[in-house]
Amino acid sequence: MYDENDISEHFKLLYISRLNLKEIAQVWRGLKYLSKFRKGKIIKSALEIAKYSGWDTEMHDLETRITTAIAVLEEAGFVKRTQNVPRLFADSFLVKNVEKAGTIIRESDDLNV
Repeated sequence: MYDENDISEHFKLLYISRLNLKEIAQVWRGLKYLSKFRKGKIIKSALEIAKYSGWDTEMHDLETRITTAIAVLEEAGFVKRTQNVPRLFADSFLVKNVEKAGTIIRESDDLNV
């Protein structure tokens, strides 16, 4: 079961969380700097990581963007999280718009009960 508004919200969140290579590199440098003080371990909030990455701490959806950057770095093998590990993480669009997603969901045999 789903609601069209839920899908629209998911697309908005994916769009907002899209990062460019420069932003991911900034987070990587911030994490490397922070890791110097605790033998490679980092226990900081998204706000603190953003600050050490040189980001504007008033940025909209800051926590989502930092979490996304860390997930990309983790997927690439640069970092490993032992806490706050996402169980499901969407990092790209597989369909072009909400209407196409709705069509796929409606036509899916797996979702028809």
